[in-house]
Amino acid sequence: MVPRRRSSPLIRELLAGLPGVRPRRLFGTEAFFAGSVMFAFAQLEGLVLRLPDEAREAALASGRARAFLGPLPEGLSGWVVVPADAEAEPLVREAWTAARGLARSAARRRRPARGSRVRVKS
Repeated sequence: MVPRRRSSPLIRELLAGLPGVRPRRLFGTEAFFAGSVMFAFAQLEGLVLRLPDEAREAALASGRARAFLGPLPEGLSGWVVVPADAEAEPLVREAWTAARGLARSAARRRRPARGSRVRVKS
């Protein structure tokens, strides 16, 4: 059995200031959600973040992040690995903001619009 890792205190500190962040155990590590959308998870190499395209490209170009090699070809997954240090805070906030937007739009899709019931005349 693979031991479950708990994220470092620094990672927890980076995420503590963001409202609505929920940690969950996932795949033997700790993953972080905004609503129903996962936007970060801990890894031995650092913190893996799901960034919007522009932020991801900027982080990769600056050398601050490297592409996360997941099940998709490099660069297509939208996930990057950043060192878990104080300089990661703007990227963490960017990933959280994008995830909140996705969570809100997903919630709107699940909720039926008012007055959308079809009335049948008898």
